[in-house]
Amino acid sequence: YRRARVTAVDIAGPMLEVARSRSRFWRPIRCVEADARRLPFDDASFDLVFSNLMLQWLHPPDEALAEVRRVLRPGGLLLLSSFGPETLQELRAAWSAADDGVHVIDFVDMHDLGSALQRAGLDEPVLDTDRHLRHYPDARTLMRELKAMGAHNVDARRARGLTGRAAFGRMLEAYERMRTPRGLPATWQVVYATAWGSDRPAPGALPGPGAVRLVEFGDD
Repeated sequence: YRRARVTAVDIAGPMLEVARSRSRFWRPIRCVEADARRLPFDDASFDLVFSNLMLQWLHPPDEALAEVRRVLRPGGLLLLSSFGPETLQELRAAWSAADDGVHVIDFVDMHDLGSALQRAGLDEPVLDTDRHLRHYPDARTLMRELKAMGAHNVDARRARGLTGRAAFGRMLEAYERMRTPRGLPATWQVVYATAWGSDRPAPGALPGPGAVRLVEFGDD
């Protein structure tokens, strides 16, 4: 894509600063601070939309996918990756042993993501999944990594207050019982998806001028 005009979109200003640092005068990157659920772009204005490990923080993803469908030209390509439900299953189990709160979100599985792509009106979605097992020296290192990547709990069932020190300690103890010679395990399940922009009316769109509903042809 040597002649591509690249637009970087993020809701977080510091992430856009990283993108700006990689911009070059011969290959400029336009940076736009915006919510993926309300993109400030015209309809059918992009040939390619690439989303890497962002969609899982939007729960549910339908609004963002509807916006992707809107800005993607017919025949344009969507490439995305997201986390699957096996992600951080060890951390989730450790928290379950500590209290009844929801500390790790339930990531959308491959089948539900495929259904969301179809609901958005994107054509021919194809999905695949991969599983990676990483090891960390301790739980705090893992949690620092999650914070650095912008992870946050968007589950409506999450506790609104601060987690107590006792519960946090119980979580650490439960996680330590999973330790292996390589360290504390953490599963990362990555779901990959491709889909195409469509020239069909968006789901739920009102008919345009001159459109006739099939029901109008019914017998009196």
